[in-house]
Amino acid sequence: MNILTSAINFQLDIEELKIKKYFITFLEEFTQRDDQGQEVRYYINESRRIKENKGTTMVVDIVHVMMHSNHLYEAIINDFYRFEPHLRKGLEEFFFRHTRDLNQNTRQQNMTGGE
Repeated sequence: MNILTSAINFQLDIEELKIKKYFITFLEEFTQRDDQGQEVRYYINESRRIKENKGTTMVVDIVHVMMHSNHLYEAIINDFYRFEPHLRKGLEEFFFRHTRDLNQNTRQQNMTGGE
């Protein structure tokens, strides 16, 4: 591998990491009105609901992505297979970050006998 190829690969890696970061930001910031008309962080609430129900799949609506960031939307639409592994890792990081407290509470309840 020559220096030019290494530089090109490095540039691609930076773009992929940026998309992952933008995706995590989208998941954390996207809001939607609930039944009471309150703005709620949709994907944060969704991740907690999935964890509480012992689910394994989170569906991300591409229309939500488009409403939040046209740049992220275009990147996903135009180069999905390139970015998919990074989107998946971003979702895993996001999910762990926002359900970690649920894991700790469950562990504490198990150690204290559910008290």
